Amino acid sequence: MVMRSSLIILFSLFSLDVLFTQSIGSTFLEFHSALQNKNYSFLEKHLDDKIIYTHSNAWVENKNSIISNLQSGYMNYQNIQLDSVRVNRFGNTAIIKAKANIQGVVNQNGFDIKLLILQTWKKKYFGQWKLISRSAVKTN
Repeated sequence: MVMRSSLIILFSLFSLDVLFTQSIGSTFLEFHSALQNKNYSFLEKHLDDKIIYTHSNAWVENKNSIISNLQSGYMNYQNIQLDSVRVNRFGNTAIIKAKANIQGVVNQNGFDIKLLILQTWKKKYFGQWKLISRSAVKTN
């Protein structure tokens, strides 16, 4: 009986871990879609108020500047392709590493860049994911 209970608990923990990974994985993908499609309500909901959002050129944005730069047209993500997405879980925190190929316009200048991005997500109130940190480096 103890062995059966242990297996049920182990299976339950495994199932929760899979759900955790699927949940943050879909939020991660939706976030990049929201940047491209200017879904401000999604961004407002999932960007932490204290986010540190660092671009590959060391430009740092906060929640307000991310949203206002999209609204004003200063930043326009035209295409975001993600590859090699890896999720590491640490309790209610997820670290996501991915390769990205991003095309867009910033300050009326077009860009086509390949990046390695690292994002830190925290599961907060009522199970809602918040992006708390992002950094990117250029790759070949």
